[in-house]
Amino acid sequence: MTQLLEVLRRVRELNVEALSRAIDAEVRPFVEPAYRMADGSIAVEGPLDLPLRADLIRREEDTAGDEIQVDPARSLEFEPILFQMRGAEVRVEAFGWDYAEILADVPESADLSPLQEWFMSWFDAEDASTPDETGLYRVVHFMSDPEYDDHRLAFIVDFGSAPVDAWVSLMERLVELGAKQIITRRATD
Repeated sequence: MTQLLEVLRRVRELNVEALSRAIDAEVRPFVEPAYRMADGSIAVEGPLDLPLRADLIRREEDTAGDEIQVDPARSLEFEPILFQMRGAEVRVEAFGWDYAEILADVPESADLSPLQEWFMSWFDAEDASTPDETGLYRVVHFMSDPEYDDHRLAFIVDFGSAPVDAWVSLMERLVELGAKQIITRRATD
């Protein structure tokens, strides 16, 4: 498990470094802002009513409101890591912290609201978090609508600047939903 946690920290660090460099390159950008409705409420969509965060939004007059999507310049390559978590086999392949595909054999009859609860617990809808030393808020940015493909639940997660614990707690939620096999891997378009 120590090797896995170290790999996850390194994968996360590539994204955090890219976000931090982007913050430094801009003039006082809005950092990890949640998309909001005109009345100021959080904008949500999809069957789980999930919100979304941008990486950065420009403040400068002529480009104010422009979204800046930050992608790490490189990715960490590693051999797949397999481990057991409370009876489930978890496989971690090379992936990007900002664009991870999650596959799990969650029963199609399962109530997926625990995934919404997981996301909201790491999203910080109230914007109560304070920035860390890198200027980031330790929050997730995005989760796609979960869909079943070949009897497996599949979805994409942008873990944003969330800590490694966010990934671990997602795996725990999937196990609680009945998954016996879980894969985290690089998402493909």
